[in-house]
Amino acid sequence: MASREKLPRLGATRRQVIGAVLAAGAGVGVGMIWPARYIGRIYPGVEVLGLDFGGLSEAQAAARLDERLAPFRARAITFRLDDRTWTATAAELGIRVDVPATVDRAGRYGREGGFLQRFQFLGAAGHRAVIAPVVAVDQTVLGAYLDQLGAEVARAAEDARLTASGLTVTVSPGLTGVRLDRERTRQAVMQAVEQFAPVAVEVRVTEVAPRIAVADLERARAVAERAVAAPVAIAFGDRTWTLTPADLMAALVLPDAPSLASPSLDPDALRERLAPIATEVDEPPHDATVAWDGGLYVTSEGHAGTTVDLDRLVARVAAAAFADERTVELPVTYTAPVVDASNLGALNVTTLLARGDSSFAGSAEARATNVAVAVGHIGSQLTPPGGICSFNASLGPITPEQGYVEGKIIRDNWFASDLGGGVCQVSTTVFRAALLAGLPFAVWRPHSFRVSFYELDGWSPGMDAVIYQPNQDEDASSEVDLQFVNPTDAWLLLQVSIVGETVIAEVYGAPTDYEVEVSDPVMSEPIPVPPPQERPNPELPEGVREQVQVAQEGLEVTVTRRVMRDGELVSEDTFFSPYQPQPAIFEVGAGETIADDAGHE
Repeated sequence: MASREKLPRLGATRRQVIGAVLAAGAGVGVGMIWPARYIGRIYPGVEVLGLDFGGLSEAQAAARLDERLAPFRARAITFRLDDRTWTATAAELGIRVDVPATVDRAGRYGREGGFLQRFQFLGAAGHRAVIAPVVAVDQTVLGAYLDQLGAEVARAAEDARLTASGLTVTVSPGLTGVRLDRERTRQAVMQAVEQFAPVAVEVRVTEVAPRIAVADLERARAVAERAVAAPVAIAFGDRTWTLTPADLMAALVLPDAPSLASPSLDPDALRERLAPIATEVDEPPHDATVAWDGGLYVTSEGHAGTTVDLDRLVARVAAAAFADERTVELPVTYTAPVVDASNLGALNVTTLLARGDSSFAGSAEARATNVAVAVGHIGSQLTPPGGICSFNASLGPITPEQGYVEGKIIRDNWFASDLGGGVCQVSTTVFRAALLAGLPFAVWRPHSFRVSFYELDGWSPGMDAVIYQPNQDEDASSEVDLQFVNPTDAWLLLQVSIVGETVIAEVYGAPTDYEVEVSDPVMSEPIPVPPPQERPNPELPEGVREQVQVAQEGLEVTVTRRVMRDGELVSEDTFFSPYQPQPAIFEVGAGETIADDAGHE
């Protein structure tokens, strides 16, 4: 603020002053003595901010002015807005009153100018001069304070918005915002400064209207309500699924700016709701089941697979929710089976490659039952070129629901009774067929002990294959499988059947021209029988002792296979079977049953 000085207000008229001048000759002595009393002091009648400085030294005047300004400096302005207040010191507002300069100005008053001016001042009765303080306002500091005040004063406008509760969509009104009117507030500060005393100033603000008013949302509200007003149905043949209004409301997206976007349904929320439908409908293609009887023929027709196009379904449901027609067709894609009656010739299965067999004559009824059930489940299996035929995958689960009963198995170096005992009769037969066909093995493991069934009909030791499927409470890593590879460019057909008490496995495919040589077994010296062992059987009466396992020597057997074609070696494999010695085992009627694990005998 620029400093300013008010002219003195004289108590006498100009005519009186002139009269005083004419009388000066008579009273000149007295007139010259009076100013002498004010040497080093401020002349009488000089005021600053209502303070009479007449007769005061500059130091006294400065002290009085500092005292007068102290409240102003401490709390220059209190800003008010509604029920909030902010109090600022003069320094915080950049306001500085220059006390020395103001006192100097007061001290010089009446001592400057010519003789007539000084005489006029001295000779006037009731003279009075009001001196304005010297003030400076740092606009940068003031601006920074107003910025801070503006940040605290500001209240953002809140747009009207759509809200959903239950199945109802409503419009919540917005809120008018405010911001500091910086220039008007600054002007109010400058006016308040002139009082040099604590004052209250109303903060000047400007209202900020919401971008979105209630009226702007009415159309969007109506659209949203329509989307959830009724269910959306999904049809597929004679099957129907329904998304209820509650399902649709859970996926409803209400836009923040309806002028830019309309209400919609969240694709992710819809996908989560619709995924179970896809799970229910999705089905892989099922190949036709084929068999060999002088040639390939279909024993059971396959069918195409169905896959729900979930993205298209989500888009259709989202569109139907805002349309008049609220039923959509389930979008599916169909995948034809690889094998069906129309393309049997393309499989190129034209000849028998090898045949394996094994006798289960003399098996217990339970073991014979499990052999027959396993053969029935495998039946005939196709393996594509380069594919792997897994015995366990072909067999399926060994469960009571599949027809299996408890039979004798090898578990943890013991003969024991468990579900599916005897299934290894079938895996052994499949191994022999694949071995004689010259097919590579991905997985093969022999039994822990020699099993007499596998040496019937002239088969030597070392020509068996164990498989094992763990129970649900066992580690899946304990599974034992038999797997062979199809190295040809044609499909392979594994066909398993029973003739009398003999399991027969046959492998059909395109001619390979393999010449397969399987060596006689190379056998080690017999491994001595370990001492007899006992195990408790709580089902036997106490004190009863029964032999359940006959002692048998161990043996290490090695069989070599060479596969030739046109005189060239195709492959050479060694099959090593370390049969463990088998102790005599007795069960006694006391104690608890011991848990074991490992392999269907």
